[in-house]
Amino acid sequence: MKFLLNFILFCALSAKAYADIEEAYAAAENGDLKSAYALFLEEAEAGNGEAMLFIATILYTGAELADFTIEKNPALAQSWMDKAVKSDFTEAKFLYGTMLMAGQVVEMDQEKAFINFLSAAKEGHAQSQLTVGLFYMQGTGPVNPYPQEGAKWILEAAKNDNLEAQYMLGAVYQNGLGVAKNPEASLEWLKTAAKNGHPGAIQRLTAMNIPFEADEETLANGLYEQGAMRELANRMTEAIEFYEQAAEYNNKDAQYNLGVIYLNGKGVPVDFEKAQEWFMLAAKNGDMDAHFNLGMMLVNGDGVPQDLVEAASWFIVVKEIDPTRERGILDTLYPVLTEEELTLAQQKANEWMSEHAIKSP
Repeated sequence: MKFLLNFILFCALSAKAYADIEEAYAAAENGDLKSAYALFLEEAEAGNGEAMLFIATILYTGAELADFTIEKNPALAQSWMDKAVKSDFTEAKFLYGTMLMAGQVVEMDQEKAFINFLSAAKEGHAQSQLTVGLFYMQGTGPVNPYPQEGAKWILEAAKNDNLEAQYMLGAVYQNGLGVAKNPEASLEWLKTAAKNGHPGAIQRLTAMNIPFEADEETLANGLYEQGAMRELANRMTEAIEFYEQAAEYNNKDAQYNLGVIYLNGKGVPVDFEKAQEWFMLAAKNGDMDAHFNLGMMLVNGDGVPQDLVEAASWFIVVKEIDPTRERGILDTLYPVLTEEELTLAQQKANEWMSEHAIKSP
């Protein structure tokens, strides 16, 4: 995921009644922590539950970027989290429950986690419905095994288009877990999961030689989402496997994420060559963040000779297509490049955009 704070920005954005929340997210994406924090705080104080969640998560751990530091303040963080959970932003309940289960940022409390998951599930949050279903199926924490209740919640999640729940229903109906065995229903849910891009469902149906519908874009998106969930859980070996499968279908987000993983050495050794290869593939598919990172690698000499002219050409493309993602880097390059070098950089940018059908909005 391409966000400054992956844990918060992973969640689906709610319909915004507050105009400045999008500006806050844009600042966070662009690495401007100071502006992002100020904007989120303003929205939080105005009653925006999504902003409350952002502020709480920052304060639990603290954050530092460039010349701006936010000190860790667990007590204040908990105060904001309590407000977020009580707000109409259902995602807060799910994410707080996830934190309580992990026991890393806050003290582990499975009972409190289940209460939050159940509350979000009752409000229609699909991932929480699946989680509650698994609590009942497995008898996790404060919950005694109750397969019938587990099957009910997994079914609700599946009806709300939760891909993992759709796949799990294949096993639920096949094995009679809390429901009567129903091979036909099992097969239909597997086909639904496969059609929506679940790799496990596709593999099972393929092995069974059973035809199903699934276009490449849907499959790629499903593989990407599986990778993103595993990256969020820091299961990097699995995340990379799913991203690579999605990348084979030309999914630019997966290609970009693989570039970031190898650039930063997340779960793998730092490998600038692989990072550049993945960023290049993503850039060819029009990803502006990949363009930006290719430019930065050339500025910093990360695995390649420093080349400010070539770097400038990447930043020019970004500025012409999506100025917010260029982050003012060109302003620092203009004084150190000659007119001839700037002309060459512009020419390279134009040739790249023409070759790859990248057009200004």
